[in-house]
Amino acid sequence: MYTLDRLSKMSGIPAEMIQGYEKAGLLSPPDTHHDKRENLYTSAELIILHKIAALSQMGFTVDELVQFLNTPQPETDLQKKEQLEQKISRLNRKITDLDDYLLGVGECNIVIKSLPEITVAAKDVRISDVKELYQLSKEFYQELDGIGCEILSAEYRYIVFHGEKYEKQDFKVQLCAAVKEAGVSTDTIRFMVIPAIPKAACSYHKGPYDSLHLTRTFSALWMDYHGYVIEGDYREIYIDGIWNKDTEDEWLTAIQVPLKAI
Repeated sequence: MYTLDRLSKMSGIPAEMIQGYEKAGLLSPPDTHHDKRENLYTSAELIILHKIAALSQMGFTVDELVQFLNTPQPETDLQKKEQLEQKISRLNRKITDLDDYLLGVGECNIVIKSLPEITVAAKDVRISDVKELYQLSKEFYQELDGIGCEILSAEYRYIVFHGEKYEKQDFKVQLCAAVKEAGVSTDTIRFMVIPAIPKAACSYHKGPYDSLHLTRTFSALWMDYHGYVIEGDYREIYIDGIWNKDTEDEWLTAIQVPLKAI
C-alpha cells in the first residue's frame, strides 16, 4: 500500500490534486492507517489516477471526469465522444471564421441578424450588365417622385432582389425602395409589404459592382459550411455609389440573405 506522497511520486500527480480528486469523489481510499490517521492507497488508485491524467490531457474538466468515470457505460462514452466532436467542430469553425476575418476578403465578414418588416415600392426590370443599375435606379426614383411617393431610408439608393441563381449578365431583378406608406400601383410599379425576417446572413461588399459576385459566392460558401439554408431572394442594398463617391473602390453594398429558421 502507498502513502499519499508515494502515490504522488508514482503517478506524477501533485498530492494536492489527488486530494482534490478525493473530494470530488473520483478516488475512494480503501484503508486508513489508524496510528498516523493517513490514507493508504493501492495499485487500483494508481490505475484510476493514470486514467484521470489521460482524460485530463484530452481536455476533460473535473466535473466532466466525475460524470464520465462514475457512469462508465458505452452509451455515455459515445455521448461524450459526440460532445467532443461537436466542440471540435465549433472551434474549427471559429478558426476558419477568424482566418477569413484576418484575410480581410473585402468587407464580406458574415453577421447573422434579423430584418424588420418594410413597405416598398417595387419594379421588375431586366439588366444586361450590372453597371446599368445606376441609370435604372434614377429612372425608378423619378417614377416614384412622379406619383408622389414618399421614400424612406434615403441613405439606401435602391434595393435589388436577385433570384437564387446569380448571373453576371442578362438577369432579372426587382428594384425596391422603402416607402412611408403604400400608394396606388401603376403598370410598372407595385406596392407590397415585405415581412420581417427572423434570421438573415448579412455582409458588406466594398468596391465596384463587377466583383459583387465574389462576395455573393463567399457568402454562399460560408452559409453552406455553417449549415444554413437559404429561404428567399438575395437583397443588395446600395449604400454608397457613383452618386456620392468619386471612385469605385469607395462604393459600398450590403448583401442580405434570408435564412430558414431552424
